[in-house]
Amino acid sequence: MAKYEVRDLMTDGRAVLVPMDINGPLQFATGPVPGDIVELEEELLKNGQSQAQILQASPYRQEKFCPNFPRCGACAVQELQYERLLQCKAEHLAHLLGRHYSGVIEILPAKAWHYRRKAFWHFEQSFGYLARGSNDLLPVSSCPILHESLETALAVLNKSSAKFAEWPELRGLHIRANYRGEVAFLLVLEEQVKKRGIYLARAEDLARAGELFHLVQSLLQAAGLVVCLSGINYRRGGRRRFSGENLGPLTVLLWSKRLGDPSQGLLPMDEELLASLSEEILEEEVNGRKFLILPGAFFQVNPQSFAESCRRIGQAFAEVDECLELFSGTGALAMAALPSSVAITALELSELSLATAKLNAKRNKFSNYEAVQYDLRRPAQQLSQSRNLIVDPPRSGLSKELVEAIRAAGLEQLVYLSCHPAKLARDLKLLGLEAGRVKIRELVAYDYFPWTMDYEALAVLEF
Repeated sequence: MAKYEVRDLMTDGRAVLVPMDINGPLQFATGPVPGDIVELEEELLKNGQSQAQILQASPYRQEKFCPNFPRCGACAVQELQYERLLQCKAEHLAHLLGRHYSGVIEILPAKAWHYRRKAFWHFEQSFGYLARGSNDLLPVSSCPILHESLETALAVLNKSSAKFAEWPELRGLHIRANYRGEVAFLLVLEEQVKKRGIYLARAEDLARAGELFHLVQSLLQAAGLVVCLSGINYRRGGRRRFSGENLGPLTVLLWSKRLGDPSQGLLPMDEELLASLSEEILEEEVNGRKFLILPGAFFQVNPQSFAESCRRIGQAFAEVDECLELFSGTGALAMAALPSSVAITALELSELSLATAKLNAKRNKFSNYEAVQYDLRRPAQQLSQSRNLIVDPPRSGLSKELVEAIRAAGLEQLVYLSCHPAKLARDLKLLGLEAGRVKIRELVAYDYFPWTMDYEALAVLEF
């Protein structure tokens, strides 16, 4: 038997085991937490397994708070005290960028329970999450990290799950709650009809979907929830599991009081139509600003931590009168961070996000807001002239082409909000951090995702 001390956690929540009495390699195991002393059987190690027996419990160990843990994939860590988990995240960011930053790396805590305002639930006879490390569905009727309205919705839908047997095409449900506890949902259905390379919905399919939509809507309303503009999304056929963030090519968003049932045809969603439906669309509040969020659209899952990030950006850009924002989405990041007097140029690829951003700018009185469609994956032209830049890229980070465009833009300062700090470190190296072309002025971590090893990192840079 080999004895190990747990020193750290991997980004997926696995423990890093350091050998105590042999000069062997590091090992990894699910279950132990920093401070545990554990034992591994040599036969298990030879077979590539890593089941650890705890010999001495860590002083930071606590009881799990959810009966679905550790089978459920929604949380990676529950048996480690929250303050020590925060320390693990701060140490992770320090490992990535600490040698380039002379200050103390802060990590701002979050509300540890009921913080999550957005969820995607897979469906297969009942709603739930995927089991950890698996494509198997784990039915879940309660979840202590969900906003109370979402937990109510999950319970009522699974209590009535037998009613959904008539719709074998049902694959899952996006759902979001706002600061008032109102909800909006997007049913995800499978469709096999293909025309000109795009999967389309037939009128009879939409009629069936309408029946399912009204069933879900009525169940949520009967539970006392206010349901805002909601709809359905068709995805390409096949039984393969898919990411809840990956919406298909055709989205039917409109079961609207104003427009009625869309089963007779589909309407393009543009700025004019959005404006006409604004009273029905889910609204979120961040730092006193109100933002419309369409069903299934990207918006941070933890508005409290998001608001804190925006306040820090506002402090960093307190003296600016203009700003360029990349990956602007619905415009919430820059608008929640900066005064309405600042001239903002927002670059985004999605037409729907651009239309929503323009409407959000009008609602929040940003008179100098320009939203421009631009493919940031492969920038074909020079970025707009600006001294100040905000970027909030997807998990993949910045493309090499975009890094080159940023380096050539003549910036004075840049704020980079990252959901994948390792990609942040990579991109800062490409921007010239090690060569001294860019300097980290501030580096802060925000715990957007308690009980996981995920967090958001905010870097304020000077050129």
